[in-house]
Amino acid sequence: MKRFSDFNAINIFSLELEFWEYELHTHNFYELLFIEKGFGIHHLNDLSFAYKAGDVFLLTPKDAHEFEISEKTIFTFIKFSDSYFMESFKDIKNNFSATLFNQILKNKVVINSSIVSQNSDVVTLFNLLSVIREIYIKKEAFHKEIVQGLFTSIIFLLEKEFLNSFSIEVNYGKEEKLQEILAFIRLNVVDSEKLKINYLATKFNISPNYLSVFLKHNIGMSLRKYCAEVKLKLAENLLKDSNLNINEIAEKLGFIDPSHFNKFFKKHKKINPSAFKVITKK
Repeated sequence: MKRFSDFNAINIFSLELEFWEYELHTHNFYELLFIEKGFGIHHLNDLSFAYKAGDVFLLTPKDAHEFEISEKTIFTFIKFSDSYFMESFKDIKNNFSATLFNQILKNKVVINSSIVSQNSDVVTLFNLLSVIREIYIKKEAFHKEIVQGLFTSIIFLLEKEFLNSFSIEVNYGKEEKLQEILAFIRLNVVDSEKLKINYLATKFNISPNYLSVFLKHNIGMSLRKYCAEVKLKLAENLLKDSNLNINEIAEKLGFIDPSHFNKFFKKHKKINPSAFKVITKK
């Protein structure tokens, strides 16, 4: 498999293509890939997702991908190194964002499709993209500082999208601690060991009993229920958007076997996953 290399700390550019010229490949950098126009299929690792204007994909050096273009597409790339990312956040007092996004970069198992939803933030995000690209290309006075500031703003917006990706109302009285815990659960939802109450309590320096009460008070449900909601949302996305079969989805989501996945899905959706896949593909 081909591997592309770029040794710039950050690189920003756009391509308008009718045909994707690059074979399945990986690269030595992180990449935010914005779809400004067009549609088609994005093959990412073992998944295939439809893409459209307004989508944003996060790629890591471990990811292998390529595109099938159905309509002429404008791709805009922000390629960046791990060190550039950490440098951008070093002077920010609240390092929750740096910690969260770094976790997302290192553990992207649950984030393969577009990382933004179609809402008002998309307009803001793509406006920022237009500005950062122009400043990066012109390279006028203070362009490095301005680009770095805009880069952190884009990261903040993407983190907001991630934190809001599951529409569960929360009590924001202790927002940072709560969001840290919920983000960790979402990122590790297929790892049952890391979802145990004792593991989470130790990681976040909270007693198991208090953690149970804390979650119930702030999100209105138990840890077990929240984990089920997250896993169900991921299952729906994979059934709707990927070409994986039921067995592959069950394995990807950490179920012992397909029958356990079928039982879980039918319990919550009142329909088996095969039927759900057929209905949503129409």
